Amino acid sequence: MNKILILAGLFSMSLALTVAAENQLLFDFEEDTQAWTKDWGLLQSPTQSTRFAKSGNGALSFNHHFAPKNESVGVKYFSESPMDYSATEGFAGFSAWIYLAGGNQWEVQMYVRTGEKYTWAESRLYRNLGPGWHQIIMQAKEIPDLQDIRDIGVLVKNFSLNITTDVFIDKVEAVIVTKGGK
Repeated sequence: MNKILILAGLFSMSLALTVAAENQLLFDFEEDTQAWTKDWGLLQSPTQSTRFAKSGNGALSFNHHFAPKNESVGVKYFSESPMDYSATEGFAGFSAWIYLAGGNQWEVQMYVRTGEKYTWAESRLYRNLGPGWHQIIMQAKEIPDLQDIRDIGVLVKNFSLNITTDVFIDKVEAVIVTKGGK
């Protein structure tokens, strides 16, 4: 029985080792905002910043006063022509890195709008985050129409703080999972 369990464990480990991610970088904000804009909650449009970056030297940045009645903001990229990931082999979703400069109890998530009716879909909510870099992921199964993605965005919330702070977003990617790797 022990030999069977050991063999099963080794087989599982070998399967895990044959899956690799070859992410497709969509936005890295090295030179500008790459057409990302405010969706709601912000008074000013986001800007490109070199203050904090997860990858390279630039990131998308916005400053906002979070307060109990002003706790939620969204920034997005609107695609002139719909993005289609329905035929992309191994497409597993989208990923972004977010830097929270101050405070605690942050909540963040990714969202998309799909189809002619701009149907809203969101990732799981990442809760109770503190300062620093955090990776957030929206899985493909959370996106209702993979062949008609109209925009992609990041939602930032804080229901408990009364704080003015900077938020940074970087390294937005399409997550592509391949078997066997390169």
